[in-house]
Amino acid sequence: MKETAQIITFKNYSMCLRDAVEVFTKQLINNLFDERHLLESGAETRLKFLKILERLSVENGENLWSDFENSFVSIRQKLDLDAAASEKNDPAAKSLEEIYLAYPGFYAIAVYRLSHQLLNLGIPAFPRIMSEYAHSKTGTEIHPGAEIGASFHIDHGTGTVIGESAIIKDNVQIFQGVTLGGIQVKKSLASTKRHPTIESGVVIYANATILGGDVVIGKNSVIGANVCIMESVPENSVVTVKSENNIFQKEIRMKTKSIIDFVGNTPLVEVQNILKKEGVTLLLKLEGNNPGGSVKDRAAYYMISEAIKRKNIKKGDTLVEATSGNTSIALALMAKVLGVNMVLTMPENSTIERVKTMRAYGAKVILTPADEGIEGAIDYALKLKYKKGYFRLNQFDNFDNPKAHFNTTGPEIWRDTEGEVTHFVSAMGTTGTITGVSDYLKSQNENITIIGAQPTEGAKIPGIRKWSEEYMPAIFKAKKIDQIFEVSEEEAKEMTVRLAKEEGVFAGMSSGGSVATALKVAESIDKGVIVAIICDRGDRYLSSDIYE
Repeated sequence: MKETAQIITFKNYSMCLRDAVEVFTKQLINNLFDERHLLESGAETRLKFLKILERLSVENGENLWSDFENSFVSIRQKLDLDAAASEKNDPAAKSLEEIYLAYPGFYAIAVYRLSHQLLNLGIPAFPRIMSEYAHSKTGTEIHPGAEIGASFHIDHGTGTVIGESAIIKDNVQIFQGVTLGGIQVKKSLASTKRHPTIESGVVIYANATILGGDVVIGKNSVIGANVCIMESVPENSVVTVKSENNIFQKEIRMKTKSIIDFVGNTPLVEVQNILKKEGVTLLLKLEGNNPGGSVKDRAAYYMISEAIKRKNIKKGDTLVEATSGNTSIALALMAKVLGVNMVLTMPENSTIERVKTMRAYGAKVILTPADEGIEGAIDYALKLKYKKGYFRLNQFDNFDNPKAHFNTTGPEIWRDTEGEVTHFVSAMGTTGTITGVSDYLKSQNENITIIGAQPTEGAKIPGIRKWSEEYMPAIFKAKKIDQIFEVSEEEAKEMTVRLAKEEGVFAGMSSGGSVATALKVAESIDKGVIVAIICDRGDRYLSSDIYE
């Protein structure tokens, strides 16, 4: 009788604890996506958290709540990337709001990111109860011990199981019924890696099963439906099922994509000759590998596509923008691909290669007096906007500009350095790149140092400038940048030439300024991983005197 009473008491205790965690989880998810609600209900959520810890006999509840609460901003930023990935990859998705409110896969990811943080704080039982609640609600089971990167998309998700030691890198998509499991279930193997690693860019279709801690699915591979895999797959593979005997086969083939799909995911190359300092690594992100030949492809795509999504513009409309070069080429390309017309205003001393490239993409180019600089081009663009009704993207004040780098450039750097980046260096033009990358990298590690390169007084370096107060870009936020170095025209030009001759990196002067600044940073530290942006390619400067 006494034993029966103990069982009943334990059952009642377990049910009460599960109910408490369920209520807490619901409220926390609601709060996380409504800052007003978070302010109004934060105290109530905290009390629920402390009561659960008390039931679990966990001490230091207030400190744990403080640590957990401090992670909310970072978790929300990660979830925004997850939601954006779902909106991009699911053809049925109509809006981000729909994903936040109605997507079971996204809900499971949200609970995972919260429970994973609780697990990292060393809290027992609580994370697993949360994940089991999400499992019962969505049909998706994600163990809080799994390591999942940015921009993760689960389509539907019913029957999906992701094991405790699974590692999933950035930009992975999985469909319903996928299992990332272990081959052995012996208790003695509990502390070992028992579940597979999924590299970035992988797509795994419905009911695929991948088993084993040593199994690695290579970057950008596609795993077909109903496949069972127990060995590693090379990157860029397509794995399908032979209908006769249900054994998977691997084949390497190019997947047909649009030109837009090749924006981003640019190489990160370690310098071999211009820096040789033990303990310090300098990596160059080669943005010239974008389809339009520069880092500006990212912002151009985001500014136009987001304006279309918001219905600010529609196909066939005419856009106008003032730019000194790379952005204009990117806008000309993206406008053509996205079905809008582009009018570009720029100083007449811009290189002929750039002007011809813009016109080749179908843009109308209007050259303004050189002595008026980019400010004169901006003034002329404004006249066209008001006189002819053109839509002005306004890259200098358009927050889709830094958003492009928060969603793409920053995550790529974090992924490709495996989180080891310590310093990021960028030339400062519109400031979209440095602002967006700073936001993302500091959301991952607030100790990463962000360095901007500006020209010395009187220096003329295409792509780098020091803004007068009245023309300061609205997207520029000084607090996002830890240090600003000045670079002379001579330093930028000399480093541009050295990059080509010593590293095989053919780029423009802004990249030379960025790398010259990165070397100054390297000289000032004993240990670190520095990433510098190579903004574009050198072939659009051949008519200038850089390579004479």
